[in-house]
Amino acid sequence: MEKIKISIITICYNNKSGLEQTIRSVGSQIYNSKEFIIIDGGSRDGSTDLIDNYQEFIDIFVSEPDNGIYDAINKGISKATGEWIICMNAGDTFTDKYVLENIFKENIPASISVIYSDYWAKTYDGFKYICYMDRSKGTLMHQSCIYRKKLHAQYGLYLVTKPYICSDLQFLLMIPNEEYFKAPFPISINACGGVSQNNTWCDECSQGLKVAFRIESMNHAFFNYHKAVIKNAIPYKIKRLIKQIILRREFIKIES
Repeated sequence: MEKIKISIITICYNNKSGLEQTIRSVGSQIYNSKEFIIIDGGSRDGSTDLIDNYQEFIDIFVSEPDNGIYDAINKGISKATGEWIICMNAGDTFTDKYVLENIFKENIPASISVIYSDYWAKTYDGFKYICYMDRSKGTLMHQSCIYRKKLHAQYGLYLVTKPYICSDLQFLLMIPNEEYFKAPFPISINACGGVSQNNTWCDECSQGLKVAFRIESMNHAFFNYHKAVIKNAIPYKIKRLIKQIILRREFIKIES
């Protein structure tokens, strides 16, 4: 039986060390029916120098100025030839080398359009902790969502406006809940310091989307937004203590 082809799209701008981590992770996947597309925004930190060192893993590489994160992702989508897509930022990695093999070892029913999972979040000091995702609650992270490319023909590409950094969530929430399947293991380990992390504007956009898609009431969204504003103002070390003591999150040292 011919294996399903998956397109892995990574966007990068001046993040050489993060890009190398992602390239190595993608290259380590034992699932061989894949293509790796890197869209660089015209980096000046030597990111593009990595391409020659990892040519065996990279199928398509573009380096040119763009109009932001979602413009770069859309470029990757336009070049993708896989039936399924996953978008990973520079610095994000798969949980282990068996992730894609474990997901696609069985036939995926035609009724399933998105496979998503919980994910590991990296900390600034080299640890990781689990973050739980639930489509019915509107909690999704694109690095841990693998979806059918044909969805873009139905719902369009990502909305490109530089201040708006929730286009991935908007796109994913348009897909009916019954077309989602949650994998029993985390797909990705996500780098800290992304544009949407600790960002009040992103929280505002996210809560607005959840109201628009009838996932949350206006009152609930209002409460969650202000909770996020307070959370974003708390120093990292204090937030970590809260997660460890109150939420009982386990922080695991990431092996280099």
